[in-house]
Amino acid sequence: MRLLLVEDDEHVAAALVAILRRHGFDVTHVATGEDAISLLSDRAGFGSFGAVLLDLSLPDVDGFEICGRIRRVSAVPILMVTARADVRSRIHGLNLGADDYIVKPYDTGELLARIHAVSRRTAPAGTGSSRPGGDVLAAGPVTVELATRQVSVDGQPVTLTRKEFDLLALLARRPGVVFRREQISATCGRPAGRAPAAPSRSTSPRSAPSCAAPNWSRPCAASATGSRCRRPERPGVPSMRSRLLPLLIILIAGVVVALGIPLAISEAAREQQRVVVDRIDDTARFASLAQYVTDPVPGGGDDGKLATLRQELERYHEVYGIRAGVFLRDGTPLAAAPSGWEAPGGAAGREFSEALAGRRSHHPGQVWPWETDERLIVASPVIRDGDVIAVVVTDSPTGPLRSRIVHGWLPLAAGEAAAMLLAVAAAFRLTGWVLRPVRDLDKAAHDIATGRLTSRVAPAARPPELRHLARSFNEMADHVEQVLEQQRAFVADASHQLRNPLAALLLRIDLLGLELPEDSEEFASVRAEGKRLARVLDDLLDLALAEHSPADLRVTDVAALAAERIDAWRPVAEQRGISLTRDGAAAVTGWADPVGLSSALDAVIDNALKFTPRGGHVTVTVTPGRDEVTVVTADDGPGLDDEELTRIGSRFWRSGRHQNVAGSGLGLSIVSALLAAGGARVRYAHNEPHGLRVIITLPRDAPEDQGPAAPGAAPRPLTT
Repeated sequence: MRLLLVEDDEHVAAALVAILRRHGFDVTHVATGEDAISLLSDRAGFGSFGAVLLDLSLPDVDGFEICGRIRRVSAVPILMVTARADVRSRIHGLNLGADDYIVKPYDTGELLARIHAVSRRTAPAGTGSSRPGGDVLAAGPVTVELATRQVSVDGQPVTLTRKEFDLLALLARRPGVVFRREQISATCGRPAGRAPAAPSRSTSPRSAPSCAAPNWSRPCAASATGSRCRRPERPGVPSMRSRLLPLLIILIAGVVVALGIPLAISEAAREQQRVVVDRIDDTARFASLAQYVTDPVPGGGDDGKLATLRQELERYHEVYGIRAGVFLRDGTPLAAAPSGWEAPGGAAGREFSEALAGRRSHHPGQVWPWETDERLIVASPVIRDGDVIAVVVTDSPTGPLRSRIVHGWLPLAAGEAAAMLLAVAAAFRLTGWVLRPVRDLDKAAHDIATGRLTSRVAPAARPPELRHLARSFNEMADHVEQVLEQQRAFVADASHQLRNPLAALLLRIDLLGLELPEDSEEFASVRAEGKRLARVLDDLLDLALAEHSPADLRVTDVAALAAERIDAWRPVAEQRGISLTRDGAAAVTGWADPVGLSSALDAVIDNALKFTPRGGHVTVTVTPGRDEVTVVTADDGPGLDDEELTRIGSRFWRSGRHQNVAGSGLGLSIVSALLAAGGARVRYAHNEPHGLRVIITLPRDAPEDQGPAAPGAAPRPLTT
């Protein structure tokens, strides 16, 4: 079979070409994407290649774009052989038309097997498959000639546009396959672009033990997202809104009361003044009648005027219930109703004294509604020839006056209440308006803390101080995003720069092994060390991605997920002679990222099986609580002592007793990072009589006032 190798790294290419040729392949190597397109577009070499091994990081054109361009001119099988290990790149490459995706460093035997498998799948076979030349597709009566871009139905040519031809060719290459929009757009629309650089939540590139095998090195979020988990607040400390709102309400209430009290006083004074004016008119009328009846008639008789005055006073008292009388200067009653009534306070009373001084009672004391025993006294002088000869006094009950004051206050009280309600509503709106910039800052800070690094605060239409604060915050956010992007870029660059030399090294080792005896122990040892170095590199990258990728938190059936992972690992346990069982509730829901939790359980179960001897037992128990769900994985392996228990979960730490057991010392560190989202945590304890218990604790519901735990925080050991 003739292969086209598109690889810019000369060391990797030289070793790989040598190995492939030793296994009977005819290999053509090019270092750029344009050279590969030229070879495949050439009529002579169009159908001569059985497969293309395509690297993604090429010096001229990105490998994804090369894949899309190859798919427009050829149906040749494409195997992407690259250092990009994230799942988004894998999905993007397969969607663009790649037949397989292999991550460096790889095993030579696996690469050869994948080349043969792809060749078998794409071999000419009947309707809908490519013909031997690879340049003609047939599906029923439809024939598609890729080289000449011609289509015929029952031998009759059909004219199609470029996009129509590309779409038909895409569907004809893989009949019965459902394509998504991005696949069609990448092939038939715009040129295939570069895959997004930011890594997403993914499973490890390493293969699991079986078809249902666990992939546990999934980098996941170290922060809670999707859900709006809030940062924890100190209990008992009031928020800014609870501080500002009462202050505004008190101030506005003070203003409303300050306006309402004078209005109420004015209303009471107005009602009383109206009554006082009426009493003054009445006393003035009685004073005019009393001007010429103050001198007693000789012999004690009555000249008739005094009788008239007394009749008027009695009728006045009967009709209005107001006491009234005319009194001489010394307080002696001249005429009074009811009979025998005397002026309040006598001649020494305040109102009487004012009248003797020639003044009327224009301003008696204010009567309030709650003064039930208060009476209204009004006095007017009786003047003849410029002298005060008597005083007219009226003593009025205040019940009707107090009632009118209360009725006059009711509209004021209603208006005050309405104004207060409006003031409270305005205070709520005002506090919301005042605190909106603070909430925007808080939301942006929380978004950044939970992985949405593009969140910013708009500085427009704000006070100058807040605009300055918003600009400072945005500058800080830009710096944080830049630092994290540099870190991610470093991870990607380290992945590529380390994977390529390591792949070249392993290929050279395999090439050297072809010249050595099959039972060479030194060769096997060197090869094992190379593969161990590859595993450590994979774990480092998985851990870096786990700490900086967003989570997809949702309500998850934890018991069902645990049962699924146990079933996936049971073949491995049976092969090692270990009993792997499940215990606890059959159905328990919790708040977790199902993929992250699945990856964490895979890592924990893998660790338990790794250290449990043949004939041992591993039990996974799911226990529901009121606010939490607990998943306990217990084994009866050798376990750890107290000192070792405090160090478990630290990066690269391994017990001195287990140095010969395969692993990198990063598995449980990845578990801590995976479970950090949503407040989940992992702890460790002794198992009785021996062994280790790993306790994973998850919240039952979405946390509202509890933020995510710090990613990668050191786990706290349990005591039993």
